[in-house]
Amino acid sequence: MPYMDPEQDVLAASKRARKNIVIMTSCPKCGVSYTKKCPWFEAHDFKCPTCGVEFDKKPFVEMAQRASQRLQDALKRALGALAGLFLTLAFQGIADPLDVWNIRSNSGGQGGQSVAYGNGTFVALAGPGGLMVSPDGATWTQYVSPPVLSYEGIVFGGGLFVTYGHLPSTNSLGPQYILFSGDGLSWTNAHQTSFQIRAAAFGNNRLVLVGDGIISATVSPLAWSEFQPPGFPLYGVTYGIGRFVAAGSNPGANRAYILSSADGVVWRYDYGPISTQTVSGIAYGNGMFITSWRTNNSDNNYPSGFLVSTDLLGWTSITVASNTFGLPDPGAVVFGGGQFIAPIYQKTYTSSNGFAWVRRSEADGGTAFAYGRGSFVAVTGGGINQSDVFAVPTNPPLPNLEIASYPGVTVNGTEGLTYRIDYTTNLGQGSVWVPITNLTLPVSPYLWIDTTSPILTRRFYRAVQID
Repeated sequence: MPYMDPEQDVLAASKRARKNIVIMTSCPKCGVSYTKKCPWFEAHDFKCPTCGVEFDKKPFVEMAQRASQRLQDALKRALGALAGLFLTLAFQGIADPLDVWNIRSNSGGQGGQSVAYGNGTFVALAGPGGLMVSPDGATWTQYVSPPVLSYEGIVFGGGLFVTYGHLPSTNSLGPQYILFSGDGLSWTNAHQTSFQIRAAAFGNNRLVLVGDGIISATVSPLAWSEFQPPGFPLYGVTYGIGRFVAAGSNPGANRAYILSSADGVVWRYDYGPISTQTVSGIAYGNGMFITSWRTNNSDNNYPSGFLVSTDLLGWTSITVASNTFGLPDPGAVVFGGGQFIAPIYQKTYTSSNGFAWVRRSEADGGTAFAYGRGSFVAVTGGGINQSDVFAVPTNPPLPNLEIASYPGVTVNGTEGLTYRIDYTTNLGQGSVWVPITNLTLPVSPYLWIDTTSPILTRRFYRAVQID
């Protein structure tokens, strides 16, 4: 497209208009009237075609020139007004939605540390036993869910919310509980473990939770397996290109590791161990894996940012911050709506391709993010914020509902003690009791749901104290 000069365009337009200016006059001797266009007056002597008298044409030509100048001035004013309109739109009306964040809930220091979206609902963690739910990210309702836990994190996948945490009376090294929910309101205690859990991900009908140990569970039918990772904690996990990918670090040795697994059971090294580095949360989207990363190498001025890979074989480091010695590790990376988002030392960055990152100062202070309905929701130390809509929300497929009933067992005992739940299918002398799970009683009485067996299957249950 050729370059256009607005001022020259105005001059050209006024000249074209001048050619079409029509002058009406009459002969001062015989009074015959006639009309001519401006160029004719400029090129010919002014002579009456009836009586032949000649007289001065200058006043008529000057009249046409004044009319042309007025038209040119009007066009310039119109162009200036239009340019001002465009400037207004550019600087005021077309702000980047990821630079506009709205305070949705100020919960007085109970903002929590994790949030997830699924089944048309946002669910955020809000202090011991507290959960907050929202249908749109704008209006939130807080409630306390049984059992009362100090929640550590929440994810969504496989049609379920999964949250995990420990009893308020114990620290994070105490028994950990894994809860399931379809709507974020009604929760079922699905599993108990001694491992501290830091992250979770769904993929290929499987749930993988990582932390001080690795827990792998098939979703349907539900079955659990646990094992120790190779001597260091894992801080993040995601699923992409048919593999679970986990990021971890050895805090004492400042060594970073990235592992991957097809089934959550057998793992391989894809990165590291690399000394003087740590990695944290990890996400997959737009065909690439991205983990937050930092190095404690003083030779490089302590940079921090992200590691990026498309195939798990080669990793590229992207630096977005420096002078990070002594600061806490970066936060978890989240992908949604075609954008990655992550907090790096209370500063928030976004990227669509993993290599070019944009600082979003209005979102600073967010500790965890979730994408839903075309926008990001961030939890902070004191509440919940939401970005403007930056992506077109996709209509989810209609849910495929499956109704099933499961038996519930009311356990009466001493809070904090651990009981083994057994079952048998034939109650009588010589019955064979099969262990199902170990349950540390959070409250008494406590309703435990056996999700491993439909209600049509006959089972008898008992609870045996084991400590």
